[in-house]
Amino acid sequence: MREIADPNNVDGEWIEVIPASPLNPGHEGTRHHSFAISDEASARMESIGGVTHLRLNYYPDGGVARMRAYGRPLRRAVEGGGGRRGTPSTVPGGGGTTTTTTTPGRTIVSHDSSLPLPSARPHPTPELSSELNGGIGLACSDAHYGEPGELLRAGPGTSMKDGWETARHPDRPGVVVTDPTTGLQETTLSDWCVIRLGLGGAAGGTACGIDGSGPGGVDRIVVDTRHFKGNYPESVAIDGCRVVDGADGSSDERVRESAAGGGGEGVGGIEWFPLLKRTPMTAHAEHEYTKEGHYLVNTHRSVTHVRVTITPDGGLSRVRIYGSPAADDAPRGSSKL
Repeated sequence: MREIADPNNVDGEWIEVIPASPLNPGHEGTRHHSFAISDEASARMESIGGVTHLRLNYYPDGGVARMRAYGRPLRRAVEGGGGRRGTPSTVPGGGGTTTTTTTPGRTIVSHDSSLPLPSARPHPTPELSSELNGGIGLACSDAHYGEPGELLRAGPGTSMKDGWETARHPDRPGVVVTDPTTGLQETTLSDWCVIRLGLGGAAGGTACGIDGSGPGGVDRIVVDTRHFKGNYPESVAIDGCRVVDGADGSSDERVRESAAGGGGEGVGGIEWFPLLKRTPMTAHAEHEYTKEGHYLVNTHRSVTHVRVTITPDGGLSRVRIYGSPAADDAPRGSSKL
């Protein structure tokens, strides 16, 4: 590994992270090898601010099918897409119809449309949820067809496998009843996932204004149902919370427990507040919500984690959370998802 975090510096010293270790043949029962990083190597990497390159040495020669390295992303905006300021994180829609719906604060564009997708437009704040900016899927109620970490990928979804989808609830009612006022289903069935935002989360405060009209906070959300044409959720709601790491670095675990417990006040000592109130979804489309309308709320508040709730179940391709990054960007623990 490089001793430096700057990829433009080619004179850095290499740190030995794993010493020469024997490997087994590539048979089904022996082909996987896991190696723990020593405390000394971890401390050395942290002391120089992180690493950017890996070097794998063979003794004497041979072949390796895959090498996977796990760790915490560097806490900085990544140049080259996936949330870079002013850069699209998905591609425009292809040819076809011009299906679009626009109201103040909400734009819906079908992937079959000939119009540019909302996420293809420049935006002044970065995509805090992007995996390239340190966003991580922490937990979910169900991952039958995909993990929530898939929602955070930089590019557009390639298929239904490239997204987060839950199993159908076995106790779905035979007849769907809708609320005559909202038009949404009257049901208690739902699934959820929790995302830790990168870049320290969204910075809030008095500068944002109590109405969220000023800079700061979460200022844009894009929910994408690309490829989900018959199994997209009926509706989506997104809540946020702000959790500061203690000395034990337990914030992620507290958030997991709170979300699993229903997210009510007092559960894990965490207050969840709405960012996007429950709103209907459409098939195979991008849904953009901004501060201009009434869809986004509490945009003046600081946010470190978000909880995405789908009703009653189904699949999403991407969830993109944009906002002003927090100034205090303390490192946090890693996730298994």
